[in-house]
Amino acid sequence: MSFGCILYADDILLLSPTVAGSQQMLDKCSEIAEVISLEFNVEKCHCIAIGKKTRNSQITPMSLCGNPVEWCETIKYLGVYLQGGSSVRFDVSYAKRAFYAACMQCNFST
Repeated sequence: MSFGCILYADDILLLSPTVAGSQQMLDKCSEIAEVISLEFNVEKCHCIAIGKKTRNSQITPMSLCGNPVEWCETIKYLGVYLQGGSSVRFDVSYAKRAFYAACMQCNFST
């Protein structure tokens, strides 16, 4: 089974096996946005590359609605940090830290 798009509320995660495929998906988002008068906040949009060929390779610049989309090492999606590189890695240390901080502020006395 293959998924090209994961949606939750107003968060969209596009998945493609190639950079060219990713750009095609962004182009389709741009087309639909124009038709339904939707605006994407490109400052909140990011790309990461995952796979064996990502090291030391030149990655093609991406764009959404005519605006550049930044390539990053790590992105945050629904509170979980995904790290790019040779394989998919999830960094939950931020969520753990927030959880422990919230627990320290709670009063557990009865």
